[in-house]
Amino acid sequence: MQTIWLERAHYGHFFYRIPNGESAADVYDRTAGFNETLFRQFSSDKFPSVLVLVTHGIFARVFLMKWYRWTYEQFENLKNIPHCQFIIMEKDEQTQKYQLITRLRKWSDDREREDPDEDAHLSQDDLPEAEVYSSLSHQKRRALRAKERQIRAKSARALTD
Repeated sequence: MQTIWLERAHYGHFFYRIPNGESAADVYDRTAGFNETLFRQFSSDKFPSVLVLVTHGIFARVFLMKWYRWTYEQFENLKNIPHCQFIIMEKDEQTQKYQLITRLRKWSDDREREDPDEDAHLSQDDLPEAEVYSSLSHQKRRALRAKERQIRAKSARALTD
C-alpha cells in the first residue's frame, strides 16, 4: 500500500488511478452532472436553506474544484480533507454566490514537512464546530423569518379577499 501512496504522490493525486479504483479526474467527470443539477436546484424557492452532503475526501475536493472552477494546480495543492470535517459554503446575499467559509489545508502551507502519509497530521481539533453551529443557527433564523413573512402575506391576502 505504501508503494501506491508514493506513486500517487509522485504522479499526482488528480490523475493517479489506484488499482481497481478511479482517479480524481474520473470523479471530476462524474461530478459535472451532479453539480449542474445542484446549481439549478439552489435557485429554486423550494430548495432548503441548508444542504448536507456526506462524502469522502476526494469527492469533496473535486466537488469544490468543479464548483469554484479551480485549476489542476489548486487541486493538487489541497491536502486531503480530514475525516468527519464539515465544509461550509455560505451564500453571499449581495452576490448570490456561495463563498467557501471553511479554510482548507494546503501543502504549500507547510512545505517543510516531507511526509508522504498526508493523513498522519489530521486532527479533530481542525473541525470548525462552533462555525458550523453558528452557520446553522443563522440559517435557521433566516428560514423562520421567511416562514413568518409567508404567513403574514397569506393572512393579508385572506383579509383582502
